[in-house]
Amino acid sequence: MEQSNGPMVGFNGTPTWPLGALNLEVQAGTRKIKTEFTVIDTPSPYNAILGRPWLHAMRAVPSTLHQLLPFPTERGIEEVRGDQLQSKNCSMAVMQFTCNIQRAEIEDNDVEVLCISA
Repeated sequence: MEQSNGPMVGFNGTPTWPLGALNLEVQAGTRKIKTEFTVIDTPSPYNAILGRPWLHAMRAVPSTLHQLLPFPTERGIEEVRGDQLQSKNCSMAVMQFTCNIQRAEIEDNDVEVLCISA
């Protein structure tokens, strides 16, 4: 890992000093792009966040509405499809972490209920 130059600002606005940066190859479909990752030690529901530099290098056009990431390759247009269930689980994890929300299920109706703790 290489040393990082300065602090990063997290989603909650708190500055965090990175542990360092490293380059890893990220593969989507048949495309592989070397990408720099900044490593931080902070709680997060995400393992990695791929930003604009990676999207631009892939020449990808993301659609959050369709949960689709199409990108050109030598073989034509390839795509990575999102998973609504995984997306929902990720959103729930963020809400539980930031808002102290607990998740419960009603067994009879198979309906989920959010219980907000004060």
